[in-house]
Amino acid sequence: MKYSMSFDKTLFATVTLTEKGAEIKGTQAKFLSPQPSEIGLGDSIGPFPLVSTIEDAYVEFK
Repeated sequence: MKYSMSFDKTLFATVTLTEKGAEIKGTQAKFLSPQPSEIGLGDSIGPFPLVSTIEDAYVEFK
């Protein structure tokens, strides 16, 4: 729990699949205290960014 992070609301994504692709609709939240910088973490852990957002995206099937 030392490095756990909490958000002000639930983060999730809704994925809609069609024959042509996948549409991803994400959500945004805010970090609650302590924020990553307050517990000695940087902007990422290895290749994984510490963010409070799931970005929208579209993936086209080929």
